This record gives sequence, C-alpha cells and structure tokens, in this order.
Amino acid sequence: MEVSLKSVKNYTKDRNTNNVLIIGKSVVLSYIISVICLIIYGILLTITDLSESSMSTVVMVITTVSIVFASIYAAIKAESKGWLMGAIVGLLYMIILFLLSLLFKTDMIIDKLILFRMLMGTLTGTLSGIIGINLK
Repeated sequence: MEVSLKSVKNYTKDRNTNNVLIIGKSVVLSYIISVICLIIYGILLTITDLSESSMSTVVMVITTVSIVFASIYAAIKAESKGWLMGAIVGLLYMIILFLLSLLFKTDMIIDKLILFRMLMGTLTGTLSGIIGINLK
C-alpha cells in the first residue's frame, strides 16, 4: 500500500481546517456560557440582596468556568493535543475580551494585570485541555 505525498497534504489540510472550526466553535461556546451566566447573575442582583461589590469576583469565576468548559469541549472534539487546543481557546477568549473592553473603555491600557489575565486564561485553557483529552 503506497501513500502519496498529496494524500498526506490533503489529510493535514483537512485536519487543520477541522481544528480551526473546533477552536472557533469552542470560543463561541465560551461566550455563550459567559452571557448566560452573566444574565443569571444580573437577575440575581435585581431580585436578591446581593451586593454589586461581588461583581469582579463573579465575572472572574464566570470567565474561568467558560474557558474550562470550552477548552474541555475543544480537546474532546480534537482528539489530540488537548493542551494546545485548550491554550488557544483560553488565549483567544481573553484576547477577544480585551478587544471588547477596548471598545467600551477609552482609557484602557495594557498593564501587568491584563497580561496576567491573558496568562491565566491560557493556563486555565491548557489545564482544561489536558483534562478534556483524558475524559474521552
């Protein structure tokens, strides 16, 4: 049985295209999870005695949970290199979040906190991708 270089290139191209779609779906999934959780939190803020001072903590938890679920999903769907898929999902989530915050805050600057959040999003995605690949 002979395998041609052309068929290997086509397989690699199809696999790369598939991985891009998986990452895209995972990032969209993470934002869907975030929006749903933020809506629930907003409703809870209005109908309960919850303080708005908990907002930054809750948003960070929601961000982390969204990255975890999306990275696990990406790793399961990709079937290999879960750590890489998770890292990319986490980093893309944080980059998009940063770009969205630039739209709404004109005085936004890149500082240590933003870089730390990018790093934490990437690490969270990496660890979740490792977990996801092992869940199969």
